[in-house]
Amino acid sequence: MLPSLLLCALLDAAPAPAPSFHLLEQGRTPSFSKEGPRRQDLSGAVAAEGKAFLVYDGGPGSAQPEIRVTPLDRLQEPGKVLPRVVGQRDLEAITFVQGRFYIVSSQDQVDEDTEAFRLLTEFQLDPSGRFVRNERSVVIRDLLLDALRTLPDEAWFTRVAATFGVRGGLNIEGLSHDPEEPETLLLGLRSPLWGPTFGDPTFGRVFGLDRGHALVAWISRPFSPRPQVRLESLDLGGQGIRDLAWVPALGGYLVIGGPVDKGRSFGLWLWVRGQAPRRLQAPGFDQLCRPEAVMPIPGKAEVCIFSEEGGPLCESPTVTYIRLAIRP
Repeated sequence: MLPSLLLCALLDAAPAPAPSFHLLEQGRTPSFSKEGPRRQDLSGAVAAEGKAFLVYDGGPGSAQPEIRVTPLDRLQEPGKVLPRVVGQRDLEAITFVQGRFYIVSSQDQVDEDTEAFRLLTEFQLDPSGRFVRNERSVVIRDLLLDALRTLPDEAWFTRVAATFGVRGGLNIEGLSHDPEEPETLLLGLRSPLWGPTFGDPTFGRVFGLDRGHALVAWISRPFSPRPQVRLESLDLGGQGIRDLAWVPALGGYLVIGGPVDKGRSFGLWLWVRGQAPRRLQAPGFDQLCRPEAVMPIPGKAEVCIFSEEGGPLCESPTVTYIRLAIRP
């Protein structure tokens, strides 16, 4: 029998019961066609100052990426485009920390002349809330690759560094913050996964894109001369991270897991620091074709989850977002 003190310690460390959710609302966000029949994908969302800031990737070649702003109670309306200065492309995720917005690009381009796809940007809004001010950017792909290079598998890194994102190379799709470290951002990697047999099958039959653990990169002071990166792996059952967001009502991060390549197998996870991620069930989640963004509602135990609707896998879905109440 375990000593009573040790047993108490184990009980204290045991995870709390999984939260449940109640479906409050579901609907469709507007889609925007810029070139040809393919629409822009809604790829990120954050709620701030009573509004929803919805990020769109820009369509084919990320020709016209946008941030659209709409009231939280009118998500089905088009919203207004937020004018920006920095020519950032392939927008994938957004977060809001102490009055500042942060947006990350996918980082999945391997060519050297694709700087606009390799950016992390920061900006504030003017008092009217209609215009960007103090916008700045930094290229972070090389910083992230240097961090991945420190993991103890040179062959794994060689496969990752030379490969386009959707085939197992570097690809960022999640962005959040640490409430205890306001100068630190969390990046959720859709790809690569961390594991000895992760890689595009073209490298050999032993490799696959669903073999390994998802990675989170913590970047401390990313705009300083010497940013620091540390990595943490999460077992999401062979899925990468499509988004993650700190949710105070859950005391942890709500994570969307999804395939590294294109597919329709997605999961919703709760990750509390120091604990293994737990898969959750939420009403309406299975109606979302490709869930891509988590948006906690400030001051409420509520969260919205958004799906993209571009591409042949998601043509004209009836539901592209759900709003959930959290029941701990």
